[in-house]
Order: sequence, then structure tokens, then C-alpha cells
Amino acid sequence: MHLLLIEDEMKLGDYLHKGLTESGFSVDLSRDGAQGLADLSFKGRAAAVLYWTGVDGEAEAVEALLARGVPVVVFAPEDAAVPAGAV
Repeated sequence: MHLLLIEDEMKLGDYLHKGLTESGFSVDLSRDGAQGLADLSFKGRAAAVLYWTGVDGEAEAVEALLARGVPVVVFAPEDAAVPAGAV
């Protein structure tokens, strides 16, 4: 499965990329959320993985991906209000 990992924090992004790759996934790492989400539709990725921060536009981006049938895996704080449908 080809994944897009969107994470702007260097250490966390590198750690998640390494773990997902070692688990057998093909992973592209984007350090810029807006660009990563824009690129998602052009490169045939099967899913998006991101860390939830709750910044403006994040919920809308996740909802748009879900509406296109793109699975979204979200790492988030326990009390975060993540859009329904994201895992």
C-alpha cells in the first residue's frame, strides 16, 4: 500500500516514516500539509496519515479526502475532535 505521511515536525515525521516503511508500506513523507494534501490526488496513494493539530482547514481537508474515498489515519490527542470517518 502506498501512503502519504504528512508531518512537519522533523523527528516525528522521520520516526513514523521509518516505522511504516519497516512494516512494509511504501511511504512518501511531506513536511508541508497543504502541499501534501494537494499532491495526494496526483500520485495514486492509497491513504493519508497525519498528526492532528486542529489548525484551520485541517478538518475540511480530511473531510474532502474521505469524500473522495481516500482512507485517512489520524494520530491525535485523546480529546481531539477529529472528523467522523477518519481512523
